[in-house]
Formats: sequence, structure tokens, C-alpha cells
Amino acid sequence: MRLLSYAVFSIFVFIVWHPINAMTINHPAFAIFTNLVFLCLAALMGIACTITYLKTGSLWVPVVIHWLTVLAWVFFLSGRNCVLDIAQ
Repeated sequence: MRLLSYAVFSIFVFIVWHPINAMTINHPAFAIFTNLVFLCLAALMGIACTITYLKTGSLWVPVVIHWLTVLAWVFFLSGRNCVLDIAQ
């Protein structure tokens, strides 16, 4: 039960960090990072990363999964262009 509580808390922090990041550091991403669909996808990513951490015991596996997803979104799925288009 304690492990589940920690997992749920870490997923919650992961989700909430994105809008906080947009409000404080990454202003052009505000519309995307506060979008409900994006936050649901962030929740799924948080769940996937939490499961991989629990299965492997290594923090590096979820870090690599997260960054590969970010890189794919930015470079192959026009994520950077979405942020720049909204910012203009």
C-alpha cells in the first residue's frame, strides 16, 4: 500500500509539473502544457515510467523513455512547431 501511495504521488507531481513549468519557465508551451488531452497523456507517461521503474529498479529506464518520447514529439511529430505557432 505504501509503494502504491508513493507511485500515485509521483505520477501526480509529474502531471502537475508540466503546467507549473509552463507558467514559470516555458511560457510558449502554456497552451499545450495546460491542455487536458496533453495532461492525460502525461498521466499515461507517468504511469508507464512508474511501472518501468518498479519493474527494473533503475531510474534511468523511465528517464530514457521520457526523453525519447520528448525527442520524438519535438523532432518527428512537430511538437516544437506547435509550441511556436501557439506562442505567435
